[in-house]
Amino acid sequence: MLRLLVLSVRWMGWDMELWTQGELRPEHRVFLSHTRRGAQARASTKADVLWSPHPEFFESPLRAVATVHDINPLLPDGRSPAARWLRAVRFRAQTRRTFQRAWRVVTDSRDARVRIARAFPGLARTLRVVSLFVDPELKPPGRAQRDAALQALGLSPGYIL
Repeated sequence: MLRLLVLSVRWMGWDMELWTQGELRPEHRVFLSHTRRGAQARASTKADVLWSPHPEFFESPLRAVATVHDINPLLPDGRSPAARWLRAVRFRAQTRRTFQRAWRVVTDSRDARVRIARAFPGLARTLRVVSLFVDPELKPPGRAQRDAALQALGLSPGYIL
């Protein structure tokens, strides 16, 4: 997610800073030159907006945009009923805080927006869709590559995988 966010910002030609509280994961260390840490970085920033790829975001005087990707914590999974209930209570509280504190709240797709609107009807009017940036490494395969992949699966052209 962070990689795609950085790629999209670069593609748009915008300036950016990455704020972190801890160490960057190994796959994100390529962005180290853009990384700033702690309250001093937030106090000296020239940014207009803080965009968090998560519902939680740093305390900052900047206008904050938070991302709520989905309502998966509210959906049934393999956890016990008590664990699911606790997870749902925490998710609802966190999501309400996000909507109260953020200048804007975004999600990745229209489908996610519909599900979030059903779960949080009073909050959804402020929710906007910002589609994910397509990774430039994703390209349609050539015909030979496509045909070989289909043949390996025992399929013929005409399928969308």
